[in-house]
Amino acid sequence: MFFRKNPRNRQPWPNWLKWAAIGFLALSFLGGVRNKNTPDVFHTAAQNLNPQKLLPIDSYKAALAPQEAKTLQMKDTALGTGAPAICGQQVHIGYETYEADKKTGGGQTASFTIGSGKEIPALEQGVIGMKSGGKRSVVSGKDRFEVELLDVSPEIEELSKTPYRIANVSAGGGKPVLCGEAGKFQVTIWGLDGKKLDSQTVEFTPGKSEVFLGLEQGVIGMNRGGVRTLVVPPTFQNSMNGNTPTAQFPLPKEQTVLVDVEAVQ
Repeated sequence: MFFRKNPRNRQPWPNWLKWAAIGFLALSFLGGVRNKNTPDVFHTAAQNLNPQKLLPIDSYKAALAPQEAKTLQMKDTALGTGAPAICGQQVHIGYETYEADKKTGGGQTASFTIGSGKEIPALEQGVIGMKSGGKRSVVSGKDRFEVELLDVSPEIEELSKTPYRIANVSAGGGKPVLCGEAGKFQVTIWGLDGKKLDSQTVEFTPGKSEVFLGLEQGVIGMNRGGVRTLVVPPTFQNSMNGNTPTAQFPLPKEQTVLVDVEAVQ
């Protein structure tokens, strides 16, 4: 799989707390670079990047689901193994359908990309967060689906077990960015030495591998007008499917970068 074959993965992951600390220190320094004329910039940066300000892993996983998925009733009956399925991955599922507890179909299979909008919404939305081999009951109105996740690709390490992190800076007040829905974003890339590497406004759709993975996943769930800072290690600087991203950024090789992103619309 793409991320397992990447030569960058030959090095063991460092402890995430160590990486988070690097991110906090670097971002505090960057605050000084970006706002030299602001007297309390270091104090403000320290507040914004206090560990308590980081989006908790459970909340982050919940934010990855499309808004519509939150109206579904879901219950896992078998947890499966591996990393939870996320927006943009290709999945192969088996499922049975029920209406008012009466079985209406069985032994069916489907393959689709999460966020493509080409599958029954309850199936496409309900599979997010499932692990390979896992089983889940998904209820939408009178319809119930008994789903088993048979396969997911490409193989990606569970986000919570990597140095990848998201810090909310400003909540914003607009509609949330959802998996499979296009948005416009102001993106600024910083090196850990405080040097600005790039800044541009880009439009992309989470789930279509149009930008590098860390940016694609980092915008899901944020509100329009909101601002986040992402700590993106090297293995999250490629597109999910391994193709050349539509939007190009000058990312340094083998180096963690910090990404300021604002959801413009």
